[in-house]
Amino acid sequence: MLGLNTRWLATGEGAMFLADDPKNQLLKSYKQIPFFTISQVLNLLEKDIDRKIEPDEWLALKTSKENMFAIHMPDESMEPIIPVKSTIFILHQENLQPCNNDIILIYLKQYNALIVRKFIIKVNVMYLSPENSKLYKESELTEDMKIVGLVTDCHYSLRKQYE
Repeated sequence: MLGLNTRWLATGEGAMFLADDPKNQLLKSYKQIPFFTISQVLNLLEKDIDRKIEPDEWLALKTSKENMFAIHMPDESMEPIIPVKSTIFILHQENLQPCNNDIILIYLKQYNALIVRKFIIKVNVMYLSPENSKLYKESELTEDMKIVGLVTDCHYSLRKQYE
């Protein structure tokens, strides 16, 4: 409760405080990242992204970044790189200027939908390119689309298929 190391209390060995114990240093590099449903993110984007909503779940991610959140990959457009239903971690930044080949989360206000695509620049024109080009088409990034953030990580478990 006070952050005291019980091993130190019992034997006098080790660090006095849990935070100082080398065994607990690994946990310091991980952050708790809120996991949102697609509808929660859409509600925020429709109204106010700065409004706070409480996530139903928190996930651990080794990162030093702030302003992160996680969602499930909404479709198979980025397969095989990002499988459908995998957990993707998004770095949300206002006025994000992605680099060529960055994978980004985009809000399509016209359709009230989220998509994940690779950001491509060709002859000074910005495009959103799916990895799965058999089912999805490349499209130009337009003014009515909002870049929500940069996809930084993807977690996928083979066990989810069998649960």
